[in-house]
Amino acid sequence: GRRLSARPSTLFFLCTPPRPAMAHSVTLVPKGFEQPDIDVEMQSFMAQVQQVQTLADIAAMSGEEHITRLHRPGAKYFNMNPFEVLGLTHKAAKDDVKQAYRKLSVKVHPDKNPGNDRAQPAFEIVKAAHDRLEDDERLSFCVRICTAAQEAVERKVASQKKKLRKDGGSDAVPEDDPDRLAVSIKVMICRMFAEFEQRKKQLEKQDAEAKKKAQEELAEREFLEALKKKEEKMW
Repeated sequence: GRRLSARPSTLFFLCTPPRPAMAHSVTLVPKGFEQPDIDVEMQSFMAQVQQVQTLADIAAMSGEEHITRLHRPGAKYFNMNPFEVLGLTHKAAKDDVKQAYRKLSVKVHPDKNPGNDRAQPAFEIVKAAHDRLEDDERLSFCVRICTAAQEAVERKVASQKKKLRKDGGSDAVPEDDPDRLAVSIKVMICRMFAEFEQRKKQLEKQDAEAKKKAQEELAEREFLEALKKKEEKMW
């Protein structure tokens, strides 16, 4: 297979088989940290992501707290990252994924949370995250997205510092604070996963349209063949 490019904008094509060319190009963020379409969920995500939670904080949560976490404002975007769902970083080993899934799936299981209508959806979110990371190729893809996002943020920070030094001022930036850096990386990861999901929907729509067209063409051919046989029989 092809190696990961240093440019995150090519990331998608490293993880999917060749497809027919689209009418528009696909970019996976960077440049100036372009934003996907801003909706209410994205606004909620941007507000919530400022509240940094450590892995220890997440691991110590009760089942009810995890259910709330998986349904928090902006959950649509938080939950695109399976590592985020399981309370892990993208550097987690596969055994860590299994262990986190076992613990979390028990905590949020509907049987452990009677009367909580959000327990079943939370359990399904956790299972989907585990299933995605259990497959080696999909795990590699998710790691690549997260790694590319981290590298993009680090390059942007380095570029900002270089410009500030060139201008003769202090090279201090908000990301000098580890918590602020962690937030910037989470935001970039989210944006990359959001672009991937958007691209996936585009391909699904394209496939659906292609199948519909093929079915119409088949129906037309079958009708014309039947019509021809009927005409031949008549004459």
